[in-house]
Amino acid sequence: MLGSCPDDYIYQVEVTAPLPSKFDLSLASSLKIPPLEPLSIDIFIADYISNVFPYFPLVGLDVLLRYQRDVLRDGLQSTIESAICLCISALAAITTSKSGVPLSGQFDHVGSIFVSPALKIMMNISTLCIQPRVELSEAWTLAAVWFAYLGRPLQSWKCISQAATNLQHLFHGDRKSIGYNEEELCVYWTCYVLESDLRACFDLPSSCLQHLKNDLPLPNNSDDEMAEATFLAAEVHLRQLINNKDTQCEDDRPGIDLPQNIPGAFPEDEIPPEKPPEKPHNSLLRRTSQLLCQFDDLLEQLPTEIKPSLEVVEATSDQTKMLRARYYAARIALQRPLLLYASEEASSNTPVPLLEACEACVEDCRLFLLSMSQVLRKRSPYLWTLSQTALDVVLLLCVAYSTPHLSFLVEDLSDVQELVTANLSRWSTPGSAFEAAIGIIERARTKQGLLRNRDS
Repeated sequence: MLGSCPDDYIYQVEVTAPLPSKFDLSLASSLKIPPLEPLSIDIFIADYISNVFPYFPLVGLDVLLRYQRDVLRDGLQSTIESAICLCISALAAITTSKSGVPLSGQFDHVGSIFVSPALKIMMNISTLCIQPRVELSEAWTLAAVWFAYLGRPLQSWKCISQAATNLQHLFHGDRKSIGYNEEELCVYWTCYVLESDLRACFDLPSSCLQHLKNDLPLPNNSDDEMAEATFLAAEVHLRQLINNKDTQCEDDRPGIDLPQNIPGAFPEDEIPPEKPPEKPHNSLLRRTSQLLCQFDDLLEQLPTEIKPSLEVVEATSDQTKMLRARYYAARIALQRPLLLYASEEASSNTPVPLLEACEACVEDCRLFLLSMSQVLRKRSPYLWTLSQTALDVVLLLCVAYSTPHLSFLVEDLSDVQELVTANLSRWSTPGSAFEAAIGIIERARTKQGLLRNRDS
């Protein structure tokens, strides 16, 4: 459909994209820590708690107020606490009222003045300090979240890798018997969600985070942070189901067939009848149905305050909008093999249950894209990953549209493509992955137009 577009096209776009303007990591330059006035610190903390903390409850208000007192007394220093304050300031700057402004011009460096010195402090501490501290992983994770808001996935992943390395040292030994505090759990599961999202988009090596997931419990719901911890737990559950989709339903794995002609293997009257081989689409349908039921069960278990409506209505919070988009993205990931399988079947041989499953998949694609359009109205830590998921969904619909016996399911494909390109255009800058995604969609539209004209 896309001709010679390589599999790692988006990855190469991100690798070659320049850093934001005014971003200084030169080792030759001295550490220039910007001054923070008391009023500025108050505003930054309030913006962080309102806009970022609901997604990832990393550093609570009590801890931030303690850091604030230290900064006001001693000023910003080359300490991990100062690095956290700088990252908080950067996140507050990028999530304020100007968050709807595209990533171009003077706004592509929002927060760089704070993150640049913070990264230098963190790299110095990561290299020279032997004793691991959870605060160091918090700082790296906050930097990863800032890069995610900026739409820079590979830099975000590098920061997560640093946080994961420190967590690996922190959790080394007999930590499971000792237990983990809430601060450690929130950092770990935030990194897990962010890394899993990025590894779903890129062929990236896994960190220790994936190996620790079975040993660590989810964060508890404290009175003050119940909604935030519950939202993070819901995200973790959805992400884990997607990560494990290939190992679910153990009964789908082929067993070992013993030969029946071995003398004495079975009494003659007890030879088990041979089972006819199951058709591939039946196995896919059963397996997909089981996993979709798990998603529905998870949704029912969510507290009312964060449970998203599955109808595309204006949600009460950004978190419920995102949870709904993630829910539909998960369903699409599970149903995608069914649609691709059906696209390779001859039209006269496509079973009705498979066609019905394809219709359900296409409808989930529409609902995801409508939910995505609500989230992408402003910056969020899912800016890049949602955009790339939207691209994948559009291409999946293009496959259905190009399949004669499935094309009737996506007669509105042109409208769907325009919806996605309109949302991506909001954040597109020259040389960005957003611009590349728009180009891919336009090439697919041109290809489809040529195919339709040829067939008509």
